[in-house]
Amino acid sequence: MRRSDMTKIRVVGKFIAIALNRCDRYRCLALAVTVLLLLSCSAMDDFERHRAFVESEVIGHPKIRQETIESNGRELAYVQAGNPDRGIVIWLHGTPGSWSDIGSIMISAESTADLLWVSVDRMGWGDSSQFSDEFGQRELHSRYFATLAQQQAYLRPLVQRLREDHPEVPVYVAGHSWGGSLAPALALASPEISGLLIVAGGLSPEAMKVRWYHRLADTWLARRVIGSELQRATEEMLALPAGLSAINEQIARDEAFRALPIIILQGGEDSLVPVDNANYWGERFTGSQRFENLTVVIDEDFGHLWHMQRPAAIAACVEALVSGQAMDCAEWVKNNDD
Repeated sequence: MRRSDMTKIRVVGKFIAIALNRCDRYRCLALAVTVLLLLSCSAMDDFERHRAFVESEVIGHPKIRQETIESNGRELAYVQAGNPDRGIVIWLHGTPGSWSDIGSIMISAESTADLLWVSVDRMGWGDSSQFSDEFGQRELHSRYFATLAQQQAYLRPLVQRLREDHPEVPVYVAGHSWGGSLAPALALASPEISGLLIVAGGLSPEAMKVRWYHRLADTWLARRVIGSELQRATEEMLALPAGLSAINEQIARDEAFRALPIIILQGGEDSLVPVDNANYWGERFTGSQRFENLTVVIDEDFGHLWHMQRPAAIAACVEALVSGQAMDCAEWVKNNDD
């Protein structure tokens, strides 16, 4: 997202916050929802271009193989592309999102030449199990799928299957936004994982605290305007701070996790996941708890939508992770603008 869009979001956000304190409940709620809908148009061009590309170039591509696995009584859907000669990369999308968020990487001959990319529809999204239980009753996403711990538990069997199918190669996890927050949760539960790429992922409970627009989206009126996908995304964001607190408590006790090679890729102009998240682990875990192989890469002029606007940066940073040359990620981001 461009710098001008970030500035616009901050200004409109402050305007709505002031308005919420100065008008009656229903009038200001209607005003806020209207402004949010208008504001969303600023990013719609990127989403529409990405959707059109996925539909025309990615869906049905011969390189992509669709798979499912039963996980805790439900079905987890994912796709694979590439060759696992040097390793496997599991991709975790944000909220909302789907496996096709990295469609351009999945069909890239260069990215998949010697890496097997496995892109997941997280539970509750895409072709993975949704809301219906054994009795055909509608369930709340928040009851079964919205927390980091719940999502991690559904992904664990996939990690085990990939390890069984390819026992000789390392497994890496990369995730964007909410998926970037989920990546360390999965690694903490999976000793098979050899490294992480966290792209614009929330790591600090304080920086990712519930904001006014999350509470707004969780109101009766907003839920009827924003649709089911954004409702589910809101439920995941509401659950995120508590999940991050639990993860960081685990990290403090887990020396093996802190020894993993980890790259954090972050935009300095990201208004959805503030840049404070990128530096959080380095500031919190010091002395005997410090990370041994943590590399933070910040593009001061970039925003949040790496998978749409700069997928080549993601591919380059995965290559840096796999090759053990983390600073190559920083050099690539510095010298290339996709």
